[in-house]
Amino acid sequence: MDQLVAIEIAVALLNNALAQRAAGAERFEVHAYDDGVEVRDDGPGLPVHPHPRSRRPLIEVILTGPRRGPLNTLAHVTRSCLWLEAKVYRPEGVFRQRCDFAAPGALQGPDPRDAGDPERGTVIRCAPGQGDLPELSELAARLEALVPQGCEVRLVDHRVKREQRLAGGPRA
Repeated sequence: MDQLVAIEIAVALLNNALAQRAAGAERFEVHAYDDGVEVRDDGPGLPVHPHPRSRRPLIEVILTGPRRGPLNTLAHVTRSCLWLEAKVYRPEGVFRQRCDFAAPGALQGPDPRDAGDPERGTVIRCAPGQGDLPELSELAARLEALVPQGCEVRLVDHRVKREQRLAGGPRA
């Protein structure tokens, strides 16, 4: 598979976050930075428990792909980035997984200082290996096409210090 460029990574990460609606996610955010993109949702969070066979943390398997077989969307994103950091918010604390050039570091957490934090969900921030994110209006148009009816995504462009709400619904 070819590497994804920056806008394709943003689209893939938002699609992945929006899929968490079935598991109760209601808040979605996309943040554009000079060095990359971040997507947040308040779903149940990526699983961090050990994989039953490999004993690798499941978040690592999801972000880097299985040792055999096809890549999932997040593994394809990870392989297209210079680095990727995932934070998973759980009642017992925050778990962190970082991959540099698709090589995973050790799963960190839970951080007990964050125990009891009401935050929940997953935050993925990454630096795409190819391409830059388009300007805010083009980025908003590409991402808004993904937003389902009855859903809203907060888009924050830190490059120009502007924010926009992307609402799902009938398109003209």
